[in-house]
Amino acid sequence: MYCYCIFCTTLKEQAVADSLSALGVGKALKPQITQRKWVKGKSTMEVHSFLPSYVFLYTEQPLVDFFAISRIPGVIRF
Repeated sequence: MYCYCIFCTTLKEQAVADSLSALGVGKALKPQITQRKWVKGKSTMEVHSFLPSYVFLYTEQPLVDFFAISRIPGVIRF
């Protein structure tokens, strides 16, 4: 399995991950973390981006052509 790290515009991680999945290139993941927060004595769970501006792409075969990925809005570099 091959892993690629894609740097993208902040707050566009989910859109880039969805676009990569729609292309059928591989499985795209946006790392997230669940954090417990106490508000007025009650525990709530909030989901935050663990690595803002990063998307990880996992593929079975190595990528040969990065042109389609570079044209996705929000992608800055690999």
